[in-house]
Amino acid sequence: MNLEKYTLNEDFDILATWFRKDQNLADGIKGTLHYGQSSIILELFDSFGDTFSHTYDNLQWIYGFSQDGKLLALKECSKIQGHESFPGFSIESYSVNGFYILDVNLNKIEGKTRVETAFSKVFGNSQSEFLVESVTFSVNHLHKWINKSRASIIEFPERNKGAIQFDLDKYDQSTFSISSENLSLLESVTIVTSSNRIAHTIEEKPYLKIFENNGEKKSFHSFFQNATYIKKLIEFLNGMPLHFQYLEFLCEKDTIPENSKRFYPVIKGRYFFKQIGEPITTTPKNPLTLRSVENEFENILDSWYLKKEKLSFIIDSYLNDLYLPYYIETQLLNSIRNLEIYYRNFVNDSIEQKKEELKEDQQLLTDYVNENVSQPNKEHFIANVNFIGEDSLQKKLSHLFRKLPDKIFESCIKKEGKSPSKSSSSLARSLTQTRNFHTHGYKPELYPDRIQGAHNFFKTNEKLKLFQRYFIYKELGLSEDTILKVLIPETYEFQNTLPAEK
Repeated sequence: MNLEKYTLNEDFDILATWFRKDQNLADGIKGTLHYGQSSIILELFDSFGDTFSHTYDNLQWIYGFSQDGKLLALKECSKIQGHESFPGFSIESYSVNGFYILDVNLNKIEGKTRVETAFSKVFGNSQSEFLVESVTFSVNHLHKWINKSRASIIEFPERNKGAIQFDLDKYDQSTFSISSENLSLLESVTIVTSSNRIAHTIEEKPYLKIFENNGEKKSFHSFFQNATYIKKLIEFLNGMPLHFQYLEFLCEKDTIPENSKRFYPVIKGRYFFKQIGEPITTTPKNPLTLRSVENEFENILDSWYLKKEKLSFIIDSYLNDLYLPYYIETQLLNSIRNLEIYYRNFVNDSIEQKKEELKEDQQLLTDYVNENVSQPNKEHFIANVNFIGEDSLQKKLSHLFRKLPDKIFESCIKKEGKSPSKSSSSLARSLTQTRNFHTHGYKPELYPDRIQGAHNFFKTNEKLKLFQRYFIYKELGLSEDTILKVLIPETYEFQNTLPAEK
């Protein structure tokens, strides 16, 4: 069962017979599916309906049986073009949102119409959700992030030669439990060989696999969501955006009688969809590799899942700035906002606490207003008595800056001749005025300490990105030593780059 030639990072075409869910395979239409990383187009050499009919303009599912025996399911298909010629034949094109390629051992499928039966076994009567045992996936730069190998070098000094050995038994694969989700994450590697007339190639292909701890099946959509969550975490640890290379799922298997731990897949498949942005080919700078945090990674995973609702917006914003070419001003404003959200989510959960602390005094003031203020003005004063606002942005930022470790603070914030408190306040004031000016765009003279100039914008934003990583690493449960090993080298470039004091 060969699915390896179909990947998310390589364009390909599939020639197949295509049919609607209310049709049989025998009534299908020949056509070609064109997969590209930015578009997915189905081109049919006929039409599902009359040229001027709109009955089949939007189809939730289109099924296919490929030339090489693969089953295909295309979802959310919208007709974008139809052309009819006399003499000649009709051509119809659909834009496809995503699709599945199924590799099925049809000899294991019972029934007269094995292809239709296989579709039914996967998609059921709902034709939408289907259950799988596991999802295996890979992303670009995964090998560098895992930072392990089955390969070792064997030296023959007497012959001045050496060789590379792949020991399949010595790779120390790891399994991490995500207890809050009843899931496990396996990291491992497979060996792929290829040859041509010139050379024989052996390559390590690392992968990650998600499965239920109790072995039960789960919807593919749920596994896909979890793969996306884990990818996002790896992106943040890597410090760069990543792309899925493939997403493979196992629907049904046959266990080998003499070895219950081994099996033959009966139905497996891969999922294809359009990803945002172009894959980045440069290697990540100073990543937190799996090897460097392996002893902490299970705790990191649990913390990520437990806190993902509070962290997701910040990390999404952080990663979007890596994906998308925003203006540097916009990136800086995003970084300021991310720090404010972090403060609100993790530092100042204290508005309710403040309300409790002030409740008694608020009641005294309310009683006074009721007894001594004229009726028309009571509502106004009581509303103000009961209002408890958030800390100002400047106060929030100053507080966060003072929580940074000394080595980061000294390199990125401390101003010569100023106390840590005044240094924090100075940068916080500058950032606050920058945010307010670029938000309101009103009277520049009101914001004399705002950051100006592309160079200062860039350097300041790099510092704020580093601060975000520090605080989020802490929330994920990384040790201070591990964090500083990664971040401290990056602080050297920030020395002597603070805006000059006016």
